[in-house]
Amino acid sequence: MRIGVIGLVSDAGIFLAEERGYFAEQNLTLQSEQFDTAATMMPLLSSGQLDIATGGINAGLFNAIARGLPVLLTADKGSQPPGAGANVVMVRTDLAESGEIRGPRDFRGRTVGVDVPGTVNRYFWDKYLGQEGLSLADTNPQILSFPDMVGALANRRLDAALAPEPFPTLAEGNGAAVKFLTTDQIAPYSQPGVLFYSREFAERQADVGRRFMVAYLKGVRDYNRALERRDAEFDAVIEVLTRRTSLKNPAVYRQMVPFSIDPDGTLFRDSIMDMQAYFRQTGEVQEEVPWERIVDTRFIEYAVQVLGPYRR
Repeated sequence: MRIGVIGLVSDAGIFLAEERGYFAEQNLTLQSEQFDTAATMMPLLSSGQLDIATGGINAGLFNAIARGLPVLLTADKGSQPPGAGANVVMVRTDLAESGEIRGPRDFRGRTVGVDVPGTVNRYFWDKYLGQEGLSLADTNPQILSFPDMVGALANRRLDAALAPEPFPTLAEGNGAAVKFLTTDQIAPYSQPGVLFYSREFAERQADVGRRFMVAYLKGVRDYNRALERRDAEFDAVIEVLTRRTSLKNPAVYRQMVPFSIDPDGTLFRDSIMDMQAYFRQTGEVQEEVPWERIVDTRFIEYAVQVLGPYRR
């Protein structure tokens, strides 16, 4: 199978399944290709040059599916139940300590770091600011990469920013910012990260897709057990992630809010549809796509039948 990954911490289930032989147990060989963004994977996935891809929910995804892009969301690869908000609103340290920023209204006119339009982080910003009748339009938004947000907070070019881990932990570690609010508090049970199958792969190689999901969820369950126990197994998972991702400092894994990946692969339907409704409201999505055209749950259903439901 040909799979596209970015090399994020939320790819842990794939990396663990590969390194621990779970794909081999299913008589599968994984050909992994590294990408900078999920957007660059989508044309290859839709044309059959990739079978599986990893990435996030965004406005472009809904538009592409509406136009007939043959891709399906098949499993969780980064969700945010309560206590697992790995996307974080960071506030510059001096503004947080002085009490100048305490709630949504205090962001009015502030310079805030955002990523490009059509992304879930803008969804989180507007969800939060909307609690007091504001939106990103009431701030001074600056489009920056997540690493650049950390530097801009340090040199006071930004008042606040919203970014995924490990960037909030890095910013807090160098004194540039504090973790002000995690996005599980803004939108509980949100679904930023997903696993994609190409429709051709799902239909023509359904058995391979089922076996991949069994192996993937075994890796995800190892990750979950490591997070729960925080013992030697956690150290072993960190060792794999420091080799396979761009985050090379083991100490940061112990400090940051962990990425949640559901051990049964469950996707949060309400969140996905709410994100689509948000992007329709902003005008970034023109046509509403029904759930059945977006998601195919039969692969996680098969894997859970084989493995049994996860028990904490």
